[in-house]
Formats: sequence, structure tokens, C-alpha cells
Amino acid sequence: MNSLYIKRCRTIDERKYLISIVWLFLGLILGLETTLGQKNVTAIDMDIPFISPAVTINGKSTVYYELYLTNFSKNIIQLNKLEVISIDKSVALYTSTGVNLGDRLSGQGVSKEKNKYLFLPGSTSVLYLEYEMPSENNIEAEHRLTFSFEGKSYTISGAKADFSNRGPIVLGAPLKSGPWAAIYDPKWQRGHRRVIYAVNEKARIPGRFAIDFMKLDNDGKTAVSDRNKVTDWYGYNADVLAVSDGEVAAIETGFRDSKYIDQHPKHNASNATGNYIALDIGNGNYVFYEHLKFGSIRVKTGQKVKKGDVIASLGFTGQATGPHLHFHVANANSPLGAEGVPFEFEEYTVLGVYNDFDDFGKVPWDYVKKLSDSILKNDRPAPNTVIKFE
Repeated sequence: MNSLYIKRCRTIDERKYLISIVWLFLGLILGLETTLGQKNVTAIDMDIPFISPAVTINGKSTVYYELYLTNFSKNIIQLNKLEVISIDKSVALYTSTGVNLGDRLSGQGVSKEKNKYLFLPGSTSVLYLEYEMPSENNIEAEHRLTFSFEGKSYTISGAKADFSNRGPIVLGAPLKSGPWAAIYDPKWQRGHRRVIYAVNEKARIPGRFAIDFMKLDNDGKTAVSDRNKVTDWYGYNADVLAVSDGEVAAIETGFRDSKYIDQHPKHNASNATGNYIALDIGNGNYVFYEHLKFGSIRVKTGQKVKKGDVIASLGFTGQATGPHLHFHVANANSPLGAEGVPFEFEEYTVLGVYNDFDDFGKVPWDYVKKLSDSILKNDRPAPNTVIKFE
């Protein structure tokens, strides 16, 4: 056998080998294209811009955060189910479907048709999440979203979140005695928790954990007699207290109180705070007291204060429908350009709750057998509970 024949055989073998490699490579590419094509067809991006530690509400560890969903496909997608899965234990921490899922969505890109929630192409929606969290530390989770279009169902996983138990801020009382209604509800479409402000080209939720405190009498009324007369309201002119040692970072003093509710001017977002104090309590955290009474602020920027100091009086200024104290904590010295962070109070007593907020200010609150007259420590009031501070 001559050397030319051997060389040709090797060349043919090499060619066969190369051809097989090419076909294998093409097969992988085609398969990858098919997979990627499917992902492109069903492309929903999930993102969590800001995550905060859990907060104790009525003794239960609870998390608040937002899942941003963007539909990058050309398809109208039906959203069916969201699961939050613990990565290490592979168990569902939270599940939302149907109407509950739809009620948590906010955005122009979602429409409701016969209790089906359709996610439009090229749109972004925010899914507001609040749920109880196991008490153990260092929980990591991912989000599993099930959706469908053209008769087929798809499930994607992503948007990992670290819920390490760093612990919220614990504060003293912002007000004296009570009864005080802790007014908020994460389900309210236009409540503080769901209002996003784009300040300095970045979207944030400063009021994610905000509470409006409004004083009541024992019959659940907000005013002595005339609810239209501001000075008749029980909370008006009440002492506002420093909830921690700190330094006054900013104040606003230029708003005058309206004498009557129906004469109160409408304010835009930039004037929503009315008169306010921002208190720097360290570690990048700032306490905001808003709607303060004109002429009542007793502190100046840069002044040091001690927990329990009287720093102002509750008023009726800014964007408000009645005298109350707006209270929240954020991660920057800006009423609107900062992320709201969780906080708890050192101690308060639960008196009851308004299960139907339409009854607020008209009738006494509902008695809660398990919690009423209970002293809670290192805790945050539940939505629309009535409390007193010690």
C-alpha cells in the first residue's frame, strides 16, 4: 500500500470527522436558537430594585418589597401565578394567584378581562408584595412566575432576594399617650406604600413603611364637635417627640395651617410634606415628621436632640385631609428622593382595629380579643390599629 493511498484515507477520515463535528455544532446551535427563541417569545424580565429587612408586625416577621415585571416580547401575556421559593429548602414562602395577584399589580401595562390579568407587550408593571416570613435568619429566595399565551403555559424563575435578618430600626414613641389610629394599608392603590416618586432620575418609594397617626376619643371620633374646624380635632397641637437621639438634618417652616378643613389648599407633591423635620439618627437613616403646625418647630438644622424631646406640634399643613402626623424613616435626607425603610417602636399598647376603614371616625374601633390591651415591644402597628404609647 503506497503512501499516497494512506494519505488520502486519512484525509477522508479527517473530512468525515470534521463533517460530524460541524453537524454536531449546527445541531447545538439550532437547539440553542430554539431555546433562546422560546425565551425571547416569552421574555419577562423580573427585577427587585430595593430590598429591606423584615419587620415585626403584631409579633409576625413580615417583608415588604416590589417586584418589577417587564414584558419584552411581542405577545399579550396572561399572568397566572407567582411563587416565592426558599432556595435552600425549596418551599414556597408565598403564593399569589388570580384576583389576589392582580390586586397587587400596578402599571399601565396590565389590563383586567374576566378576572384574567393581561400583560401588554413592551410594558412594565410593579408587583407589590407583603407577606409573613419564617423567623429564621439568612433566608434567600427566588421568584417563580407562571404565565401563558396562545394556549401554552410557561414558568420562569429569577429575581433572587436575600432576606438576611439584619433587623429594622427600633424607635421610641413619636407621640404621647393616645388613642392614636395608625393609619395605613399596603392594599390601598393610592396609599403611601404604592406611590412612586422619580427624583433625580431614579424611582423610589419613600413612604413604603409610612404611618399617619390621627388621634381619637374613646368613641372613635376625631374631633370634639365640628370636624370642619381644625382646632376641634383631638390631635391638633399635640406634642411631637424625638424618637431617637440624633441631629436635625432639615426643617421646613413656611406653611401656615388652614383654619377649616374645607378651606385647605391643594398641594402638589413638592409641597406635600408641609412643615417638616428630618432627623438624622445615624447609619444613613432619617426620620421624617410631616404636616407640622406653623410656628411650632422648636429645633434648628444641626441641633442635637435626645430621645423624648418635644421637637414640634402636630398640625395641618401640606398635602393632608385632616390634622395628623405623617411619620416615616428613609435612607437619605430627602422627603421624596429616598427609599422608605422599616422601623419598629420600643413599646405600645394595642387597643383595637378598624377592620372596615369606612367606619373610621364614626364609630368605636373593633375589639381584638388576642391583642387588645396587649403591650407589644419592638413591634410595628398593623394596618389601621388603634394604639397608645407609654
